[in-house]
Amino acid sequence: MKRYLILSLILLILCSISPPLLCAQGRDRSQMNGKDAAFRDLNLSEEQRSAIRRIRASYMKKILQLKSDAVGKQHEFKGLIGDPAASEETIRGKGREIEAINGQIMREAIEYELSVRKILTPEQIRMWSNIDSSPPIRRSSGR
Repeated sequence: MKRYLILSLILLILCSISPPLLCAQGRDRSQMNGKDAAFRDLNLSEEQRSAIRRIRASYMKKILQLKSDAVGKQHEFKGLIGDPAASEETIRGKGREIEAINGQIMREAIEYELSVRKILTPEQIRMWSNIDSSPPIRRSSGR
């Protein structure tokens, strides 16, 4: 349990230092930089850039918390799986909690996309839709 707490604290500290780099699930650093480059290619106004930065910061803050929650739940799940006294109902319940968090992460990603879309002109939306600029969410945490 102490090891889990220490690991969680380290993870939170590292993620608070660099959320876009450490919390990009399913994407490596070069893909995140490509995402930023995609926005540069859209010829955004300073107002649009500022708004997107605010949206991204808010998104990353929410995702960081959700991912931290998911890591904790997955640790609990692994503990239950290895506990002969744990009931199937308890194990399934923990699985449902993890599933609910993953659903929240997906909803946040959709909100991110819709929020950014509201800022863009119709031409920018067409260009943006052809570039992989979706928020980083896919690979499951805790692997």
